[in-house]
Amino acid sequence: GLLGAAAAAGDDWGELQLADGQTAAAAAAAANGTPSELSKAQKKKLRAQHESEIRAAEQARLAGDSGPESAANYEQQLMAEPNSSFLWIKYMAFQLRLGEIDAARRIGERALSTIDMTQEAEKFNVWVALLNLENAYGGANAEEVVMGVFKRAVQYVEPKKLYLALLGILERSGRHELAGDVWKTATKKFNTSCKVWMGAFESALQASSRTADNDDQPAAGPSSSSKAADGAAARAVLERALKSLPKHKHIKALTRAALAEFRMGCAERGRSIFESMLANYPKRIDIWNVYVDQEIKLGDTAHVRSLLARATSLALPPKKMKVLFRRWLEFEQTHGSAADVASVKQKAVAYMEQQATA
Repeated sequence: GLLGAAAAAGDDWGELQLADGQTAAAAAAAANGTPSELSKAQKKKLRAQHESEIRAAEQARLAGDSGPESAANYEQQLMAEPNSSFLWIKYMAFQLRLGEIDAARRIGERALSTIDMTQEAEKFNVWVALLNLENAYGGANAEEVVMGVFKRAVQYVEPKKLYLALLGILERSGRHELAGDVWKTATKKFNTSCKVWMGAFESALQASSRTADNDDQPAAGPSSSSKAADGAAARAVLERALKSLPKHKHIKALTRAALAEFRMGCAERGRSIFESMLANYPKRIDIWNVYVDQEIKLGDTAHVRSLLARATSLALPPKKMKVLFRRWLEFEQTHGSAADVASVKQKAVAYMEQQATA
């Protein structure tokens, strides 16, 4: 029933901002190379962690029993905290649990008119809550209503952030056709944004996977030939991205694309992307490390050893070679035999002796 639907939708109310794919983003940011860019990436990661903590706190508040238990209590608290989007959204969720959808809408509109205009983040949260509400309870015309709310909201908040929040809502709720249309608009509007382009790429990969499943193809791992036959649309998105993005963002975009292929597409295509990057940037050990990580996750020990052997055969500075040999040694200590560990140690010693006589 409606109350059950309201309870089921409770999880979405905590999703005030679109979560980043943090593992992929962190790896891609690490591939930027220079200390200044790494510092910027670290700041970005901290910001993402902070936003994640805020979302977790909000979800805990929505799930907990410590909130007001009546409309009158909510009204009283809001008099003391009129700019609290958390409180406004919980009030909306309270009305939904009672089956009062229109009342929840009215509370959202009141929040927008009440919250101080300088509190942009708080207003943004309420707009996203309204998008979630209409997506879940807009009925037969939900998509039209959602886009109506979005068109209103985009006039008042940071557009790119709102596009990504909307796309997260649409993708999670299975509105893939509408999401595809919005991705097309977003990549045109924000054509120099790596985050937008890679979001569109990952969406296209997921669409390929759904198509394969609908065609009743045999279940297989990400390196299967059936998966390899798919992904043409995603590759087209990646090509467009590289034409639009500034060159300094290409490594970041390609790394994220490769990670996405390993995760939900085709491992062979992921390898191809990594190999093309290494052909151009053979001394980027950050790329080598991310590549090795993916092979370890797949459990391909032979491929991992081959990669590390290739990397340690390059003419790299001693500091970088030390990192690579340590990585190889740690891998063999976990996955190899005593003989494998001894072999890596012997290679490291041989390298140091060569350096000493050079």
